[in-house]
Amino acid sequence: MSNPELNTIKTAAKQLGVPATELLESAKEHGFLVKIGKRTTRLEKSSLTELVKACRENPKAHACIPGKQKTNAGQSMSSATAEKSTQRAQRI
Repeated sequence: MSNPELNTIKTAAKQLGVPATELLESAKEHGFLVKIGKRTTRLEKSSLTELVKACRENPKAHACIPGKQKTNAGQSMSSATAEKSTQRAQRI
């Protein structure tokens, strides 16, 4: 059995481009934190992708709101926002 590669929270946060405190909280919440002794905390390098997947938000259902505010083009605010989001997603 090979030894797992462990990253410090600071190193893993830098790799992912997120604040270290937020990564620490998420790792604790989702059970990815490796704690050795009283003060040493690490993350397995191979589990970072799985942690990111666990942190993804589920898409929210569209709400039906009567009397939506209209934009200049006559679209409702939510459909204008949805159209912008779709365009941004297509660019990615």
